[in-house]
Amino acid sequence: LYNIMYTLPPSFFIPTLTIKNPDKEGKPIEISKFSSGERQLLFAFSPYVYHIRNLLSVPKKRVAYRHINLILDEAEICFHPEYQRLFLSKLLYMIKSLWLNRHCAFNIIIATHSPFILSDMPRENILYLDKGKAQDREDFIRPLAANISDILYQSFFLRNGFIGEWARTKINEILKKKVSWWQLSEEELDFIENIGDEYLKKQVKRHFGRAEQ
Repeated sequence: LYNIMYTLPPSFFIPTLTIKNPDKEGKPIEISKFSSGERQLLFAFSPYVYHIRNLLSVPKKRVAYRHINLILDEAEICFHPEYQRLFLSKLLYMIKSLWLNRHCAFNIIIATHSPFILSDMPRENILYLDKGKAQDREDFIRPLAANISDILYQSFFLRNGFIGEWARTKINEILKKKVSWWQLSEEELDFIENIGDEYLKKQVKRHFGRAEQ
């Protein structure tokens, strides 16, 4: 990394950076051709490396920065779910592989709405906020390596479930109808048949006396 930093061209040049995937054959890919999420993954870490290196370069006879806070707000923005899943692992790998933690300690604070990031966290390290008020951690499941759907439902207070609001409203409208199965419209029957959750679909049909044997 140091060799790369010291051989970068001056700022009045316009450099083109390329990356070669060691696991695949083919030509290197220009960073400018990356997706916005791929670039965001790179850009999310580079400022931290730059500033941490600067802090660690301060001579010890001056102020020795050996305890560093990293605060990441909405860390998952622009990331594909797979990148959200990888985020914490890559952050820790960056710190360790660049030896940033060799002479200092880190306190990392992440504000997030991502269940994938929470699934890498011990419950004791999480502060749950509901409308600005802290919640008792003991009331929550342990999110570490937990089911993503369980984390979504409980940790983010999705009291109306975690299907789309349009679909939820549509299902409720159909269930409130005091009609028989045969009196439902063709559009409503088609909607029911297209419900992806098989258990939910069976419950809707059972409501209208159409429980499948």
